[in-house]
Amino acid sequence: MKKNTILRRLRGKIEKAILATAAFLSYLGEKDSLEYQTLVKMKRWTREKQWVQNQTMDEIARDLNIRRGQLSLYFCKHVGVSFIRWRRDIRIKEAKRLMLSDKDIPLTAIGEAVGISDRSSFRRQFKEVTGLNPSVWRSKHQAKILGK
Repeated sequence: MKKNTILRRLRGKIEKAILATAAFLSYLGEKDSLEYQTLVKMKRWTREKQWVQNQTMDEIARDLNIRRGQLSLYFCKHVGVSFIRWRRDIRIKEAKRLMLSDKDIPLTAIGEAVGISDRSSFRRQFKEVTGLNPSVWRSKHQAKILGK
C-alpha cells in the first residue's frame, strides 16, 4: 500500500476521533447547562404527575428553582406547545385512560383526579382536545373495546 494512501486513511481516522471527542465534550458541557438541567427537572416533574396540581408557571418555576422564562423556553423548544396547552393535553390524555380503565368512575372524579375539579372546565377542555364531551367520548370508546 502506498504511503500516501496510508496517511490519508490515518488522517481520516484521526479526524473522526477528534470529531467524536468534540461531540462527547460538548455533551458533557450540555449536562452542566441550564437547558439540560431544566430538561431533567421537567422530566422528573412530569413523571411525578405534578401537572395535576393547579400551579401557575411562576409557582412551578420557583419549585423547580428555575426562571419562568427558562420554563417557557423549555416548552417552546422541546415540547412545541405552550405550557398551558401541554398541561391541558396531558390531563385529558390521563382522563381518557382513566375513563377506559373503569367505566364506573364518575366523570367528576376523573376531572378532579387529573387536576380539573370544575365540571364545566373539565367538559370544555375535554371537548377542545377530543371534539366530544367526556360522556359521549367514553360511551363511544367503551363500545369499541366491547366490540359493539
